[in-house]
Amino acid sequence: MRAWRVHEFGPLDNLRLEDIPRPEPGPNDVVIRIRSIGLNSSELQIVRGMYENDGMDTPFKWDSHLPRVPGIEGAGEVAAVGSDVTSHKVGDRVTVSYWFCCGECDLCRSGIENMCSQAAHFDTIQFGRTADGAYAEYARVPAPYAVPIPDGLAFQDAAALTVAGGTAANMLFAHADIRADETVLVTGAASNIGVIGLQLAKMAGARRIVATAGSDEKLRKLEQLGADATINHTETPDFAERAIELNGGEGFDIVYDVPGGSTISPALHSVKPRGRIVLAGYMGGKTAEINLVRIIIFEARILGSASWTRPTLSWVLDLGARKRIRPVIDTVYDFEQLPEALGRLERREVFGKVIVNVD
Repeated sequence: MRAWRVHEFGPLDNLRLEDIPRPEPGPNDVVIRIRSIGLNSSELQIVRGMYENDGMDTPFKWDSHLPRVPGIEGAGEVAAVGSDVTSHKVGDRVTVSYWFCCGECDLCRSGIENMCSQAAHFDTIQFGRTADGAYAEYARVPAPYAVPIPDGLAFQDAAALTVAGGTAANMLFAHADIRADETVLVTGAASNIGVIGLQLAKMAGARRIVATAGSDEKLRKLEQLGADATINHTETPDFAERAIELNGGEGFDIVYDVPGGSTISPALHSVKPRGRIVLAGYMGGKTAEINLVRIIIFEARILGSASWTRPTLSWVLDLGARKRIRPVIDTVYDFEQLPEALGRLERREVFGKVIVNVD
């Protein structure tokens, strides 16, 4: 099969298109014929060797795991099943929920598998990180993490909704506990997590949604998608005062923060007393300087949100199939163009999702 592999961490030029053996399923695995790949910012870090997910300041230098096929998001059909698999059959349409959990720890048993005490460890199987991922014609995954795609949802739409949809739903419903008639500020709204979050907030009955993005063209698209007002955060990086003005002079019930880092301080100054700030990313920076007095006096809640659970992902895919939300696909590339597609993502030219289709 053909696959894009990294033999040495570094620039995107280090990705090589190679012919490698097609994976065979273990007893509890399925092999998926990948049809559509969704690209994610974390994959840029993986290729560079600078991804980290353990809260440490050490770079992701897993040289012992090279060469590696990156890619955490892929949709396709089951091509082979392991001897002990009864949940899937050849031809089933599935997408990969990449957070492979132990299923045995207290957190997994209590239904919050995304907090699994084993899944984040560097020495465990991580799809597209320590194990080969979606940048290939075929990928092997444990059968429970091949999540069915409902009828009416195309492969590329499922790929566009998997990571962003699961993340956005976890942020808004599991953590921010969004309710009808609340006001929401979405920062970094042109990202795929941003555009899906905006739609989910609208679906939940948000009374007013203000969104930020880095160009006027992206702001126009956000307004077409349902934002009531927008802010160019390139021109106004300290956007709190303007956001409150656009919200009728009041702070927001929820600030849905996508970039992290430099946006945390203005997010904190945009929230109302007892409002919630929910964040799931750190592409804007891993650290932030915040005003503790503001948090205390306003009794503001800052909520971290990590990935999703499989039931949440299934719900999001169903919303997509029923057209309650829609994937926002920026561009579609051929498999041979994958590094070029990653370059577009790296240059932040994207509104929504970049998809790579695999023929």
